[in-house]
Amino acid sequence: MNTKQFLENLISYGELPVRFVLPVGDSVPGDYHITELQAAGITAVDCGGSIEHRREIVAQLLAGNSGEPMSADRVAGIFQRVLGGAAGESFDLEASLFVDYDGRGQQLARYPVTEVRLEARGVDVQLGSLRSVCRPSRSKTGSGCCG
Repeated sequence: MNTKQFLENLISYGELPVRFVLPVGDSVPGDYHITELQAAGITAVDCGGSIEHRREIVAQLLAGNSGEPMSADRVAGIFQRVLGGAAGESFDLEASLFVDYDGRGQQLARYPVTEVRLEARGVDVQLGSLRSVCRPSRSKTGSGCCG
């Protein structure tokens, strides 16, 4: 999901609480904190020698203790404040959105945001898993890699 889609979804949910749901079904606890937003430009060369340029935005979450999650308005407001500020031109709204989270002292992991959906208890932001992929073997030309 890109950042623009994420924000468009969140803005429509107002004061409803937002839970970030990990791929295993657990969620980031309680009163999590968005510690920073990062804009990254990536240049990658795959195993077939093709060059790819892409942009990513990463929201880093710090687990809370037991409080209530942020509202959709508050989460969206944090993004809008950064995007509208002095660093805003560095952030591409079409960039894929990821979340960095360490599970309370475990190893920091990056999760792609895959879906925002309304649930009975509020808004769930579903986080997916990252996998290693061979991009040339997934291409439409089917040229394979390391040819």
